[in-house]
Amino acid sequence: MLEPAEGLRHRALPGAGRPVVWRTRFPPTITADLVTYENPHGSTTNSDLELAATILQHEVIANHYDIRERTTHTATDNTPVLSWQHRGSVSTNTVPAYLLCLQALHQRYHRYVATYSYLPGPTNVMSDDASRLWHLSDNELLTHFDSTYPQPHSWVLYQPPLHMTSAVISALHKRRPMPESFLHAPLPLSDTGKSGLTSVGRSNWIQPFRQSKILPPSFKSMPSDTAPANLPPAVTQSDLEQWRTRYAPLGRRLRQWGPTTLA
Repeated sequence: MLEPAEGLRHRALPGAGRPVVWRTRFPPTITADLVTYENPHGSTTNSDLELAATILQHEVIANHYDIRERTTHTATDNTPVLSWQHRGSVSTNTVPAYLLCLQALHQRYHRYVATYSYLPGPTNVMSDDASRLWHLSDNELLTHFDSTYPQPHSWVLYQPPLHMTSAVISALHKRRPMPESFLHAPLPLSDTGKSGLTSVGRSNWIQPFRQSKILPPSFKSMPSDTAPANLPPAVTQSDLEQWRTRYAPLGRRLRQWGPTTLA
């Protein structure tokens, strides 16, 4: 989910500035490889999918707000994801290594700082509903969010861009997508709210500026107020002779010194 943030300019998207809920399906090639009690030999874990969701979350934020030189905050109830994102990398050739590389490239391209915190599972109900209520259509899901989690504005359903979803799926398959395939500039910015006047009229209650002379206080100096400084005696060239560095020209070095130069 994505809620409007203060101090961020919105993207030129329908429903910008309203709370956003997003969801996307993983393809059968990913779900069939998920580690479960029925499939103990799979190579994709539930934590891998949770990590992929945090990356898509940042893509959704970047497409709705101007987050350049800003700090984002994501809460998760998955402790491995929290640890991976805090470290930013892993030392094994596993799915998180490819996903974290994707996250680092995305964060550098969009110029934001990502922070994370732990959210207990029982309080993470909105994310659970977005990821589990697939028996609801898009309109039914929005109706569910509007009635269960009411906001000042109605919820908007957003689908993550296909290029970023494809990059995340490639990382889940332990393949490195080309950066230019998923690092795309977001839509242009648009200001929300009513437009004001192009110029401001003069107000009567503003007092005009008046110049006034500030007279400095008088100051008198007497000879008794000053005293000669105790300066060190002058230094002559002969006094510096003791510090002169003695030197003599060195003779031609031997042939065995240093590498030889081919003719």
